[in-house]
Amino acid sequence: TAELERTDLRFAYYRVRCEIENLGPGAAAGPKVHLAALALAQGEGMVWPPDCTLDLGDYPEGARGRAEATLKIPRGETARIRCVVYGDNFQPAEALSDPFTA
Repeated sequence: TAELERTDLRFAYYRVRCEIENLGPGAAAGPKVHLAALALAQGEGMVWPPDCTLDLGDYPEGARGRAEATLKIPRGETARIRCVVYGDNFQPAEALSDPFTA
C-alpha cells in the first residue's frame, strides 16, 4: 500500500508498506525488500531518489512481516510504486502499483 503522508511545495511523500509472507517450503535465506517510486516520464528503469533496500533477516516458513519506507516524488510527476522481495534461495517477487500523479 502507499499512503500520502504529506506534501510541500516541491514533493509528495508517500508511506509505502509491503506485506511479506514466507509460503515455504523452508526458511527464506537473506531476504531483502527494495522499495522505489518509478519515474515513468524519465525513462525505463529510472526511480525518484531516495529508493531503499531493507534487510529482513532470515524468514522461517510461515513467517509474516512488513517492510515500510517513505518515498519522495516531485509534485505533478507520474510515478508507480515498486516493491521487490528477493533473497538467496527463492525467486524474486514483485508488486507494482497503478500509475498515479503525485
